[in-house]
Amino acid sequence: MISFEVMLYPKRKTQGKVGYATLKMDMSKAYDRVEWGFPQAMMVKMGFCMEWVNKVMNMVTTVTYQFIHGGKSFGNISPRRGLRQGDLISPYLFLPVTEGFLALLKKISFQGRIHGVKICTKAPSILQLFFTNDALYLFKAATKEAMTIRQCLEIYQAASSQQVDFQMSNIFFTGNTNASV
Repeated sequence: MISFEVMLYPKRKTQGKVGYATLKMDMSKAYDRVEWGFPQAMMVKMGFCMEWVNKVMNMVTTVTYQFIHGGKSFGNISPRRGLRQGDLISPYLFLPVTEGFLALLKKISFQGRIHGVKICTKAPSILQLFFTNDALYLFKAATKEAMTIRQCLEIYQAASSQQVDFQMSNIFFTGNTNASV
């Protein structure tokens, strides 16, 4: 229900001095690009015990693949990065990956450098909504805030090897956004 209300907010917001932007961001080959050290470091940072982290990372890093072509088996190919799509554990491993970007956003929000959307007066401010490899980021439609998010994104991309798919990403503005922004 929260995501539904947040999605409708930009369409309904047509008055007021402050406009808002909603950035729908799609990560390119999100699962394939994950460098194994990043979710490992994030799980440690999030407080998981090393024994658990090592067991999980052992499941991720010891996989090998074989291919059959023309009746012949080829293989024992060992990947060096990425999470296996379709593996039941992969969405849970992707959460620490997205937590890296979320931690950056929370930090700059706490510093007052970006401001989330309040869909009503007494509601908490909402800065992001995640849906696996898609994410929505909500902020004031101001050049300074957009540049701050871009800087955080560059830091996150460098650390995690994630990459924004700009062809699949979009930005929407509330009706009261000043065209000069």
